[in-house]
Order: sequence, then C-alpha cells, then structure tokens
Amino acid sequence: MTGVTGCASGEDCSTIDNNPMDFNGHGTHTAGTMAAITNNARAVAGIAGGFGDGTTASPGNGCKIMCMRIGWSDAAGNGFVRMDFAAQAINYVVGMKQRGVNVAAINCSWGSSNSGGIAAALDAAMNNDILVVHAAGNSNSSLADYMGSRTEILNVAATDEAGLRASFSNYGSWVDIAAPGVSIISTYQVGTDPIPDYVAVLDGTSMAAPHCVGVAGLLESFNPSLTRADKFSLMVNNTCPAGSPNIGGILNAKKALDAIAPPCDVTANFTGAPTSGNVPLTVNFTDASTGPVTSWSWDFGDGGASTAQNPSHVYSAAGTYTVSLTVTTATCNNTLTRTDYITVTDPNAWVTLSSDDFEAGFGSYTDGGADCIRYTGGTHAHQGVAAIDIQDNTASSLFSHTAAYNVTAYNTLEVSFWFKAVSMENGEDFWVQYFNGSTWVTVGDFNAGTDFVNNTFNNRVVTISRSQHNFPTNARIRFRCDAGDNNDDVYIDEVVFRATTATTPSINSAPALASADPVPREYALEQNYPNPFNAGTVIPFTLLEGGDVQLVVYDILGRTVRRLAAGFFPEGSHTVVFDGRDADGQPLASGVYLYRLVASGSVQTRKMVLLK
Repeated sequence: MTGVTGCASGEDCSTIDNNPMDFNGHGTHTAGTMAAITNNARAVAGIAGGFGDGTTASPGNGCKIMCMRIGWSDAAGNGFVRMDFAAQAINYVVGMKQRGVNVAAINCSWGSSNSGGIAAALDAAMNNDILVVHAAGNSNSSLADYMGSRTEILNVAATDEAGLRASFSNYGSWVDIAAPGVSIISTYQVGTDPIPDYVAVLDGTSMAAPHCVGVAGLLESFNPSLTRADKFSLMVNNTCPAGSPNIGGILNAKKALDAIAPPCDVTANFTGAPTSGNVPLTVNFTDASTGPVTSWSWDFGDGGASTAQNPSHVYSAAGTYTVSLTVTTATCNNTLTRTDYITVTDPNAWVTLSSDDFEAGFGSYTDGGADCIRYTGGTHAHQGVAAIDIQDNTASSLFSHTAAYNVTAYNTLEVSFWFKAVSMENGEDFWVQYFNGSTWVTVGDFNAGTDFVNNTFNNRVVTISRSQHNFPTNARIRFRCDAGDNNDDVYIDEVVFRATTATTPSINSAPALASADPVPREYALEQNYPNPFNAGTVIPFTLLEGGDVQLVVYDILGRTVRRLAAGFFPEGSHTVVFDGRDADGQPLASGVYLYRLVASGSVQTRKMVLLK
C-alpha cells in the first residue's frame, strides 16, 4: 500500500496557497488512519493495521505504508505540494509495482492541477492496476480540481458524526463516495520527537480519503486477484446511505468485504431415519456433507442440539419438527435446513371433532325446535354472551350435530361442556345422547339436586367407550332436556366433541363422577395413583357435603398449569383423571407438580411426580 502525502486545500497546491500544512503531521495522520497497528495498547487502530503488541518481536501483520514526499517547505516549516514532485512519486510507486511490490492504492490527500506531468503519472498508475484515491477538497464547492474530474480516480468527500456532508467538504456528481472526515483521531508527529504530539484530532477530506485506502488494502489482502476497478466498484456499490446529496454513499468496510467472500468449500447435507413415528421417537441422523468439514452443529427443532457428526435424538413430544445442520471449515460455514422434516405422533392424543361456543350461531349443531333457542343475554353464558337454552321434555327441546362424524378409527369419545340450570326442580334432568349408527342412546344423565344445583356454572365430561358403544361412520351428539315445563332452562356452552385411539382410561379435562363411598367419613384429598406416573394418573377426593369444587394443578413455582375441575359436586367420593398435559393440551415436562382442592371452605394440597 502506498500513501502519498500533502495538503488538501482544494486549490492548486503547486504554488503557495493560504492553507499550508506540515508534511510530517499531515502524512503521519493519514498513514495512521490507513495502517496503524491494532491491539498494541496505543491510541489509534488503523483500518488495515493488523495485530501486534508494538514490540520488535511482534510488529503486526497488517498492510504497510510507503511514504513519498511530494512538496517543499518554506523557512517557517510550512509544506506545499508540487505537481512535478507528485508525478515523480507516483512514477516511483509504479516502478515498485512493476518490480513485484504489491500496491493496493495510492492516497492523494492533496489538491491537483494538470501540470508537472501528473496526468501521465496517473495514467501509468492506473495502467498498472493501481487504485488512485483522491480527497475531494475542503472548499465547500461543487467544482472539481483536475484529479476530481477524472472518472477512473476514486474521489472522496467528508462526512461528520451524523453522516451528513462536512460543512467544508466539496461535493458534486463527480464525487464517488464519502467517508468520515470530522474529528478524526490518528497518529501525528511534528519534528523528530513523537512523545509530545503522538496523536491529534483533525478535520478534512484528507482524513476521509485514507479510510478508503485502508479498505482497499483489506480488500486486496482478502482477495489479491482484485483489480483496481474491482476495488473501486466494491466500495462504491456497498455503502451506507449518506444524509446529504451529491457525495455518494458512506464507505462501509464490512459490506464491501462481504461482497467478495469466496464460495464456501463445504456443503451441508444430512438424512434422518425414521422421519415419522410415535412418541417417544428415536431418530438416527447421518451427516452427508461434502468438503473439509471440521465441526458439526445440529438443531433438532425441539430445543435439542448436538455437535456430533452422526447423532441420535429422541423426540419426546408429538409435533412436526424442522431440523438444521451447520457444517464449518476453517474459513466458512454452510447450513442446510429441512423444514417440517420429523413428524412425531402421540397415539394417545385427542383429536377435536367439533368445538363450539355459539357466539356466531349454532356452529356445528342444528336447532331442534321451538323449545330450543340460542341465548345471547350474557348472564347465563359461561363465556362471551351466547349459549344454547333447552327448556322442557318435548321432542323439540334439543339441539344435535348437523353433520355426521366417522369415528370408526377411535377407541374413546368425549363430550365436554359447561352448563347452568335455572328453575329445575329436584329430580328433573337433561341428557347427553349419542347416535350409534342406528339409534340415539343416552350417555349422560344429569339430575337436579343430585348432580347439580340451579344458578351455578358446572363443567362436565361424558365418556363414550368402544367397549360399551358402537363406533359408526355417522356418529352424532345431541343435548335434550327432560324438565317439566317451559319455565325450566338449561344453558349449554363451550361444547367440545373429541376422540382418541387410546385404550387407556379416559383423560378428562373435568371430573368423572363416582359414588363408591356414598356416606363419606371425612373430607379428604387423596394421593394420586399411580405416582410417579407417565401417561396418566387418577386423583381421588371425598366431600362431606355437596358444593362448589376447584381442583387445579400447579408447577413447583406456583404457576397454574391446568384446571381439572370447577363447579358443583355432590357429597361422596369422586375421581379425576389427569393426562399430564397443560391447558393447551401440550405434554408437560418431567418434574414435581402440585394439585390443590378447594371445597367447602377447606384447602388441601398434595404433590405428584411426572416421569417420562
């Protein structure tokens, strides 16, 4: 790399001007910006300076500077550029290039005129594939000097800290690029003793141009085959937007370097087997990448990862997973992502066949007649404002599935719902009925005074098993009221009809009622069984008297995981089956969980352990 130093007054520096500069200070400042050694505990880090500790043994391995004196000094020590001296310096650099010295660019932080042989010298430099970088000048003018008028030369304007054109910087369509030129700290020396004036802060397009020369050095060190035109276009075409017009874009070293990154010499590839199956699914992954791979990084899509070349991974939850492999060499990396590559199913998972909250109508159901209405008053709806109201024991006081469901592939069906009764006399009831392919059968019978009380929201689940019922291609569900007159109302809301292939006991989202001990001896929340558990566990509890019950599962930090029961329960013994899933139906991780029963003003809590 070559730095040719001088002044950047924007005038013809071949004669004495009004802005003389000291050659030592100006030259060392531009040189430091280009190539001051980095990481040596000194104040300045050059753009292409390399690393070192500043000692003779570790001088750094960055680009080097060839300093050429191109002017003369007066008696007061002020320096002035002469075009004939500048032409001689450039010709000297061209000769060094012809002798095998690698020259990335020439820094011209000085004004120019077409005199002293400068035109021929510049032609020689560019004919020998040397990039010439020129400071646009500091006259706040749109007029270009001689070098500014040459399109093959990279002309550089100065920007301030805000990315705007510096107030002094020249500008115009002839300017190719901008770089920082205000309050630039760099090396600085006047005389022979560097201690008093080791660094200085200077302004000028002279400070902007060496930024581009430093990046040119980086580009060439990264790819020595780049031509001067390549370096010119890489810098000009990979800039940041400037805040002012007529100065081009702002130099961006990273974007310019990224634009010449060579093709990576490795290609990631892999296979997995099997790619689908039931929980838990073990998949054996095989690396099929090409090239000199030195390391592997796997992302299995479920939070799991590996650095092995050919890992095995166990998927413990149902879902569809995207897998990525990144392979790395000493110089680059490459990634292959296979989207939705692994499909894991849970044979015990529930499939929702219909789900209705009746906010937009009857949904999956059809109105059975005059004594069944869609209620929208809000008070008797468990959520929102709507519910379905069934009233008496006429054939019209019902609502049923509009479409039939093919349930031949399932082993267990469930109907979960919320309801609230109003004015139901003790002994009056309503039914959940199931069409088994040939006839309607009652699968749930709920009696006032026994299974519920009026004016209370209740959540119930009805289980339909293959061992007791036919599972046809045209199954349907309906709700029907057996109350005595139109003054009796049952409001049904949030009805979910779902199915599973599981043959294990039903995992309810609400209690399955039992009466093994109709005359309870004490109020108690029992230990769940089995415990620890995997697929499911049973939670028993006993009530001395009927009343509202809340049964909730919490994690060890006290956060609610799932509400298992909420509503009225009669006195006696009851059980709830818990499937180890949260409120969204997602499997829980192994660990300790708490379950708490609140009933009749009493609270009891126990622990249970989920192991997978």
